[in-house]
Amino acid sequence: MRNRRLHLVRSQSTSGAKSAGPALIVTADADLLDHLLRLGAAASVDLDVAADVSAIFRSWSRAALVLVGEDQLEDLVAVSPPRRSDVIVVCALPAGASPHESVWRHAVSLGAEHVVLVPEGEAWLVDHLADAGGGGSREGTVIAFRGSRGGAGTSTLAAAVALAASNAGLSTVLIDADRESGGIDCALGIENVPGLRWPELSQTAGRVAAGALGEVLPVSEGVSVLSWTRDATPDVSRPAALSVLEAASRGFDLVVVDLPRASTDFADEVVRRAHHVFLVVPREVRSVASAARAVEVMGAQTPSLSLVTRGPSAAGIDSHSVADLLQRELVADVRTESWVAAAIERGDSLAPRGSLAKAAKAILSSIDLASAVSGLSANSAVTHSSKKSGRTA
Repeated sequence: MRNRRLHLVRSQSTSGAKSAGPALIVTADADLLDHLLRLGAAASVDLDVAADVSAIFRSWSRAALVLVGEDQLEDLVAVSPPRRSDVIVVCALPAGASPHESVWRHAVSLGAEHVVLVPEGEAWLVDHLADAGGGGSREGTVIAFRGSRGGAGTSTLAAAVALAASNAGLSTVLIDADRESGGIDCALGIENVPGLRWPELSQTAGRVAAGALGEVLPVSEGVSVLSWTRDATPDVSRPAALSVLEAASRGFDLVVVDLPRASTDFADEVVRRAHHVFLVVPREVRSVASAARAVEVMGAQTPSLSLVTRGPSAAGIDSHSVADLLQRELVADVRTESWVAAAIERGDSLAPRGSLAKAAKAILSSIDLASAVSGLSANSAVTHSSKKSGRTA
């Protein structure tokens, strides 16, 4: 009888990231070893190899992931290595075949978490190897921003929050999910900085290695940025976009997504997956009316929908009245400031100050990041760093 802790892997499935470091292969089967080395190359990870159990103890405890060939399983159980997580038993079997009952028994004794069949489970195994080489076991916080109307200042606020988080010590990525926005890299003044944009990632298939994503994106003041371009490029497929979002979540402490106003498959999925969603509402009659519909739709997708209002209001509408009408928590109110538009036009720093800094700090505090970052304490100022603009004269 199979133990319920064990999972038989025949094909692609989803799993969390693994701890950093080289993986360890334990097998004397030359064909299986060749197979696993090829998968390791596909995942771009370093591999240690132990041809028999006497060679495992140097790497057993420190390896990010241990792959145990069926041929060494019984001997490994006999020497009783220390219990550890992330142990996978690998069996080379033809499609449709199942491991012998003894494999399950020995896997339970060893404390293995999975039994994977190759070649059927190759894609799943490559994903696990890629994560083992791509960073620590973590799931970053995902937050998303959407405006109740065009020109609500959503992109500026999303960028400000990302910059404030980075300045406070969080590894942060800013994702532009609005292909009609003209590119958030342009707002940050890094449109000429080398790095991948959405069009280059449009054909992504399978899981993206978290570490690889952080290495290929352009950076603005410590924030990695994934932006659209100004070209007439085709949309990114939903699977490719979700692979990138998952990699970002595994690779960064904070993922900030700037959503389009219009509903798209990817935008809707971001709302469902995000830990927190913020609706930016200018304090205007038509904007508040539009926000009511957005709250109705998005409220059905996420329980974590809050408001950020924007003033001033020509009609004298105050932020608390907006929150009462929409029946959502008010996190912050930000005022329109002339320096923001000027900074965007010149490609200067958008590191928040004034009411924008207060709003960014309030947003980050509302998602329980303040306890992990001393720079976000109630009395601390958000620091500003100088920025090299990606623009040319």
